[in-house]
Parts: sequence; C-alpha cells; structure tokens
Amino acid sequence: MFRIGLLLASLLMAGPLSAQHCAPITESYLSAIQFARQEDGLTLSLEYTKTGGRRQPAYQAYLLAYPESLTAKIGELTPQQALERNLMTVLETHLLPKNETGRYAAQWELKTEAVVEKLKTAGMISEERVNDIGGWKHYKERIRFAIFIPFLEDERYSNLKDLPADRHECNYANEAALLFETLPQTLTVSFGIVQAVRLEKGVHYLEFNGNRPAGSTPKSKPERP
Repeated sequence: MFRIGLLLASLLMAGPLSAQHCAPITESYLSAIQFARQEDGLTLSLEYTKTGGRRQPAYQAYLLAYPESLTAKIGELTPQQALERNLMTVLETHLLPKNETGRYAAQWELKTEAVVEKLKTAGMISEERVNDIGGWKHYKERIRFAIFIPFLEDERYSNLKDLPADRHECNYANEAALLFETLPQTLTVSFGIVQAVRLEKGVHYLEFNGNRPAGSTPKSKPERP
C-alpha cells in the first residue's frame, strides 16, 4: 500500500514537468542582417537565432514594407493585425532553414521594379505624390522595412510547403510571433535624374539610408591654452 501511494505521489509531482516537454523560448532575435546593392536591385542576407523551444528545421520569414508615417500606429499592433488592416505589405516571403551552426539563414534577391510595383499596388507610393527638384524625382513617402517570423502553429502565415509537419512550439508566453522587428534603414524610391544620371522613363532606383539626424554639425570648441 505504501508503494502504491509513493507511485501516485511521484506521478502527480512529475505531471507538470512532463507536460512541459520543451524549454521556454528565452531568446529570439536577428543575429545578422545585411543589404548589398546589385546591378538590378538588392540582396538581403538574413540570420535568425532562437534559444529554447523546439529545434525546428525551418521557419518562414517575411520582409514587410510600410510607410514611415505609420510607424507609431504599427508599433501598437501585432504583425498579423497590421497586415490584415492593409497597413503593411509583403515584399518577400521565403523559407528560413536551419544551418550547420543551429541558426536560421537565407539570402533573398530584391529586384528593383518588382519592389516598386508592390509598393504602388499597396498604395504606398503614387505618381500623385512626387517631389521633383529640377528633374531629380522621388516618391514623397519614405518606406520602412520589418522582418516577421510567425510561429509554425500560425497556419495562416506559416504556409510554405517545405515547413516541418510537426508544428508544435513551446510558446508558454502566448506571444503573437517568434519575431517582429523593424529594420533601421529607410527606403526612398527615386527616378528621373539619379546621382547626376538621367534614367530611362519607367526605371527606378532604390536609395537606402540609416539614421541621419537633422541639424547642423556642431563645431568643435577651441582648446584652452
């Protein structure tokens, strides 16, 4: 009788531990991201790192675009909410396979005119909203990028055929996504005269900038003798 009671007590104590069959996700971040200019657009190299949860063989990653003017509004929403309200648009979505280091990495090609067409279709840039300074033209709205990596259990957004069949992840915090991170670069779509060269009609150029604060450069104070 004592042995039976001891066995029941052991099972009750082990129950919560056995139900938690994988560790919680303690880290989820972009460990590397790089844009490199190509002859016809840009290359985006992406690396994602996750600690905890299940060691899944791949995830799906999205490159999202949105008008810089909506930054504050989008910051209050999940990526799913922002997409469903048409505040953001998908530029690219690809498989993000696990590499030999245990991280998830891929390289994507962003063709200039394909990017411009998607931004126009989404209404983010328009021929009615153009700055023209003596033939140097660009669309007024600056564009921001974000990376969105959904959980595999999010069947609406984890929808590529090569994703793993077993989609369970230990999302004990009930988070909306594995990652939703805005990138620091802003995109300006230019045309007409670009860098003192007149482009053919219908040809665009993607210009990237990091944080460039406005204001004059402070002058150094003369050293005291």
